Amino acid sequence: MLFKSATSRNIFSAVALGVVTTIGVAATLVTISYDNIRTASLNEMRAAAQQAAAEINAGLSDGHRMVSGMEAAIASLRETGSATRENTIALMQKTLEGYPGAIGVSTGWEPNAFDGKDADYVGKPAHDASGRFVPYIFRAGSDIKAEVLVDYDKPGAGDYYQLPVKTGKPVLLEPYVYAVNGKDVLMTTLSLPTRANGAVIGYVGADIDLDKTTADLAAKRPLGDGYIALLSSANAFVSHPDKAVMGKALKDSGVDAAAWERALAKPGEAQTIVRPDGTEDLAMALPIVPFEGAVWNVVVSVPSATVYANLSRIVWNSVAIIGLAAVLLAIVGWLLARGFIGRISRVIHQTTQIAEGRLDVELTDREKSDELG
Repeated sequence: MLFKSATSRNIFSAVALGVVTTIGVAATLVTISYDNIRTASLNEMRAAAQQAAAEINAGLSDGHRMVSGMEAAIASLRETGSATRENTIALMQKTLEGYPGAIGVSTGWEPNAFDGKDADYVGKPAHDASGRFVPYIFRAGSDIKAEVLVDYDKPGAGDYYQLPVKTGKPVLLEPYVYAVNGKDVLMTTLSLPTRANGAVIGYVGADIDLDKTTADLAAKRPLGDGYIALLSSANAFVSHPDKAVMGKALKDSGVDAAAWERALAKPGEAQTIVRPDGTEDLAMALPIVPFEGAVWNVVVSVPSATVYANLSRIVWNSVAIIGLAAVLLAIVGWLLARGFIGRISRVIHQTTQIAEGRLDVELTDREKSDELG
């Protein structure tokens, strides 16, 4: 009955236009909200990555400055002719005492390069059968002790010595686990070459404790349930919530290596990665460069569902509001059309009765001032 009337059809057309307009406005607001929420979430991820990167960079940079200072102090002693093996070891012990982030410090010299007295120190404490000056000063509980370096002449095991001496460049070794006081400790070694007359004749280095770094990263939960990973220069995991991947290279870790590599290749940009359990994350990488030639990466990873959780709530709220608005508009349209059609029907009925000669018909809408009054 209602839709047989042009007037009612017009009323419902206006209602339909209102519903469509409401949907269009809501869709626009959802799109704007999507962009705002995504941008806000990515900014929060970026801020978490920047904070973690700054903290780790500060720690490694402090280690580099400590080793550089120790190398400069030893060089100064040698330049003034006052360097002895004993006072150099004492200097190293003092340096270690003042830097709690180091497990040990060391120096190693080419044959007879330190003082030309290797033969005098053969088999002496903190020396081996070669007599070379290669001491290692380390923490043993509350004490600081001195031993002789081992494997310094072997590529691989002795890279802490071999690489800086052969390349003449600072070296930050790949993290490794080493037993310290009966406990396995994750550490890295920072080694700097030392020179005389322009030629590399040895190195000075320190073993830096990474256990606290990994513990601090594990405690951080970006956006509530994300995590922060740390990768070395060779893209091996220094820190990750899955202990099984610690120390492993990306390609050998079982993670979505291709996606991780995309994130590393585009610092500061969000990339989608998929966890082994199928959870989809958004990940963002930021590089750490504590000194030239050493590049590590911090990666913040957050489940996509978390990033877009607020958006999902907005979408469902919008759907509920649109549905309610559509129902209300339809009801209002129906009531308006029904009332208008009812009045038209009464007018037609009353005027028909008058046309038939009945003059006692009451015109119910005669007091109205609209089109039907």
